[in-house]
Amino acid sequence: MDVSKFDLVEEVRVAMLYRVKLWKSLDEWGNVLVEKWRTAPFENVDVSEITQKSEYYTKVALQCERNLPVGSSAVARLKQLVFDFRETMPIVEALGNKNLKVEHWTEIKTIIGLG
Repeated sequence: MDVSKFDLVEEVRVAMLYRVKLWKSLDEWGNVLVEKWRTAPFENVDVSEITQKSEYYTKVALQCERNLPVGSSAVARLKQLVFDFRETMPIVEALGNKNLKVEHWTEIKTIIGLG
């Protein structure tokens, strides 16, 4: 069975959709979200939002990895950025615990050299 021109057009369309999603995700993740989280006062950090966004961008990175040509540096970059950030999430979640009291914060500041 021969591949029609319409089949090829559909393949190109799908590949372009993944590329657009990849580039938008790189920009949103690297230039908007992470910067917003890094500069926000810690008490304003929404752990559930960060978790939700990191799960979404993990899925995007893995989808792009499966559907775009092997060896794409943009795919590798997004995946690295998201996965590296996700490694910090247990710390963010622990520090976002509403049950931390003044004495806990004093000890934390002492441990990291701020107290």
